[in-house]
Amino acid sequence: MPVMAADGYVYERCEIQDWIGRNNSSPVTSVPFLHQRLTAHPASLEKLRELQAAFTPAGFEEFQEAREEYKKECKLRRSSQYQ
Repeated sequence: MPVMAADGYVYERCEIQDWIGRNNSSPVTSVPFLHQRLTAHPASLEKLRELQAAFTPAGFEEFQEAREEYKKECKLRRSSQYQ
């Protein structure tokens, strides 16, 4: 389960709990944690689920279609900016 630590970074809960048990500083910044509370980060979990779905054959095809649609929208936006 992704969680946010006091340093503002998102970690896997069990990994950061192990880290905090051995250290009192951020594994990213080395700055001491102000507290040891871990906050659930559901947006990261949702993004992970989306990525997992993208790596199934059907999910990958869906991802490719969405990507192509996004590219078309970007191209349209760019072309309308210069008119």
